[in-house]
Order: sequence, then C-alpha cells, then structure tokens
Amino acid sequence: MIDRDSGEMVAATIRTIFTQPTAGLVRSQLDTVADMLGTQFPKVKAMLLEAKEDLTAFADFPPRHWRKIQSTNRWNG
Repeated sequence: MIDRDSGEMVAATIRTIFTQPTAGLVRSQLDTVADMLGTQFPKVKAMLLEAKEDLTAFADFPPRHWRKIQSTNRWNG
C-alpha cells in the first residue's frame, strides 16, 4: 500500500513521462520510471509496464497535439 507522502512522490515521478519532448523519450522514460519505482512499489511497476501502450499512445501524434490530447484524457483515480 502506498501512503500519502509516497503517493505524491510516485505521482510526480510518473508525470515526468509526459514531459518528454519526443515519442522515443516518452517510452524510454516510462521504462526508467517503472524500474525506479519497481524496487519499492512492484505493483506500480507492473501496472506501468502493462499499460505502457495506452499510457504512451498520445506520443504517436505530432508533439504539437500532445497537450490537448493529455488534457482531455485525464485519469480521475
């Protein structure tokens, strides 16, 4: 289980995926984040890797569209 403080750190780390400037870096950052978090939060790592295609689908579009795609695709979990 993730406590509140850890949850905020996990969320901030995951957000770094979506700030990368290229599709390749987006996907690479997801792998990096999954590995970083996986030691302490193996379920988070598994979730990120399982959802990688869906989480990074926005990167298949031209970068100028990314912000709009991300802003209309928020997860409310």
